[in-house]
Amino acid sequence: MDVPKEVLDWLHETASEKSRYQLDLVNVLDVKGGLLLAIIALFSTDPLRAFPATTTIHSAIPHILLTVYAVILFGAAVFCVAELWPRRYRRDPLPDEDARWVSQLTEHYEKYPVENLKTGEAVRMQIANAMIERISERVTANEKLNASKIRRLSAAFYCTVFALAVYLVALLALKGV
Repeated sequence: MDVPKEVLDWLHETASEKSRYQLDLVNVLDVKGGLLLAIIALFSTDPLRAFPATTTIHSAIPHILLTVYAVILFGAAVFCVAELWPRRYRRDPLPDEDARWVSQLTEHYEKYPVENLKTGEAVRMQIANAMIERISERVTANEKLNASKIRRLSAAFYCTVFALAVYLVALLALKGV
């Protein structure tokens, strides 16, 4: 059974497209993570100027809220750094690796032929099947890595939003509203 060239071309193009999408997504997530980390760094400097040092009991609430704000913002920064941390993505093999693999398959089927199939047909079938399996494994593994990055980026974003809400409440408490 020979796999039509059109099918192999379509599989290769689909796999390449998915791989490009995943690697593009990594870049997008890293840019967003970097921007969020820069925003967090900017927000972390403002409370030092916004809250005057006072010793009244009424002023303790804003300072407690400022501490909560700082802890949550630190958590957001940790999530951002975790999102930006390098990971090992699965990639397409290099052409030399593929050539070596095809050579090994050809030798195997010359030594151990498959009944009713010529060596070339057996090798093409194995290559097609292995490419599909390899592509599926690579896409699945890379999708898991991207899903992990998305979860960390989302956690950093929600921590940042919550920290800003706490900050606004602290500002309102400081003004006595």
